[in-house]
Amino acid sequence: MRAAIPLGKTHGGMLMDRVTKVYLDTFRQEQSIESAPESTAFELFADYCVISDAYDDEFNVTDVHTGGGNDLAIDGIGIIVNGTLVNSTDEVVGVLGVSGSLDVTFCFIQAKTSSKFSGDQISGFFDGVDEFFEESISLPVNTEVAKCRDIMQVIYESSLKFRRGKPQCRLNYVTTGQWKSDDYLAAKIRGRVNKLKDTGLFSDVVFTPMGADELHASYLRTKNSVTTEFVFPGKVLLPDISGVAEAYLGVLPAKEFIKLLTDHAGNIRKSLFNDNVRDFQEYNSVNADIQKTLRDDSSKGRFVVLNNGVTIVARELSTTRDKVAISDYQIVNGCQTSHVLFEQQEYLTDEI
Repeated sequence: MRAAIPLGKTHGGMLMDRVTKVYLDTFRQEQSIESAPESTAFELFADYCVISDAYDDEFNVTDVHTGGGNDLAIDGIGIIVNGTLVNSTDEVVGVLGVSGSLDVTFCFIQAKTSSKFSGDQISGFFDGVDEFFEESISLPVNTEVAKCRDIMQVIYESSLKFRRGKPQCRLNYVTTGQWKSDDYLAAKIRGRVNKLKDTGLFSDVVFTPMGADELHASYLRTKNSVTTEFVFPGKVLLPDISGVAEAYLGVLPAKEFIKLLTDHAGNIRKSLFNDNVRDFQEYNSVNADIQKTLRDDSSKGRFVVLNNGVTIVARELSTTRDKVAISDYQIVNGCQTSHVLFEQQEYLTDEI
C-alpha cells in the first residue's frame, strides 16, 4: 500500500548519482561554467535539457535561465513562438510580421539538486507560474523574469492571431532523484494544473516531474543525431550521381513521411528545414490548395501527382528490404508541403 504524502513533506533522499554527476560535469565544461556553484550549474543543466526537448535548434542556455533572487521560484523560462525560441518583444513582433499568426508554447523549469520531490516546492513552483501570468504582478521579479513577462504580454495582446488555439503551458520540476508519485501529491498537482487551465489562457497545461533517469535521457538526446526508420516500398535506386553515395526515388506513404518530421514529443522538427530559403508561409494560396486536396476525399488519392515532391539529404543511410533508416538529415525541398502534411495529420489516410 502506498502511503499518502502531505504537500509539505518530501520523498526521495539520495545523493546525486554518479551518472548525473558525470553528465553535469560534462555540461559545465561544454558551457565553460566550471566555476559556477553546483546549484546554479544544475539549474542551467535542467534548463538546457528541458528546452532542448521542446526546441530542436541551437540556443544559448543563459537566455532562458531566470534563477536567482526574485525569480518566482522559476529557474528557467522558454517561450517558443512559431517554432522560434524568442528572447525579446521585438522578436515576437518580427515573427508575427512574417507569418501573421502565433503558435505559442510556454516552458517553465524548477530545478533542485536534492533528490527529493518536495510538495512545498512544487506548490511554490505553481504559485510562481500563477503569478507570472497575472495582469498586474504583486511580487518583485528580476530582470530575466520581467523580460519574459513583457514577451508574454505582447503575445496575449495579439491573441486574435492564435493560429491553432491558445498557447500551451508546460511545467517541468527537475531533481536528481527518482519520481515516485503518490495519490495525495498527484491529486494536489492535478488541482494546480486545473487551476491554470481554468484561467482560460491555455489550450493545454502539462506538469512533468523529471528525475535522474528522465534527465539522463533528455541530455543524451541532445548528443545523438536524429535517426529515423521508415517503410519505403517500391523505392528505385537512381544511377550514379557525382558526390552522392546513394539516391532513391519513390512514393512514400504520408503516414510514414510524418515519422521523419516528428520529434519524440510529437512536435515538428524545425531544424530539418534550416537549409531552406523560406520558412513555412502559413496558408497562402499554394498551401491552402494543398490543405484542400488533403481534406477532399475525391482528390486526396491523387495527391502524389498533384504535388512537386520532397527532397531529403542525409549523412547516413541504411536499407533492409522495404525499411530505410537515415541519420543527420535535412529536408532541402518541400518545406511547405511538409508543414501542411504535419498540420493536417487527422486527414491523412492510407491512400495518400
